[in-house]
Amino acid sequence: MSPLRPALCAISPSSLDRLYQRCAEYKKHGADFAKWRCVLKITKNTPSQLAIMENANVLARYASICQMHGIVPIVEPEILPDGEHDLQRCQYVTEKVSEEKV
Repeated sequence: MSPLRPALCAISPSSLDRLYQRCAEYKKHGADFAKWRCVLKITKNTPSQLAIMENANVLARYASICQMHGIVPIVEPEILPDGEHDLQRCQYVTEKVSEEKV
């Protein structure tokens, strides 16, 4: 995983580069489904809208590539519970991430 931008405290997977070839290989070996996570960290100012959008785009690209190979994609925008935020902040971020459309 590589930082989206250090100040955002959000990370975005960069290994989609070879996913098309890897999915072909996985399918050849019998894979029927695959899972991908994008991690979002909650702080007072993060995740930013940019980080939420980028993670949604990565998950959508991943799902599309999997489907091209007949692999069922399982996507998980993982929201880290660690930190000093309260339950309301966690709920707000979870709703924003869940609402994001690609």
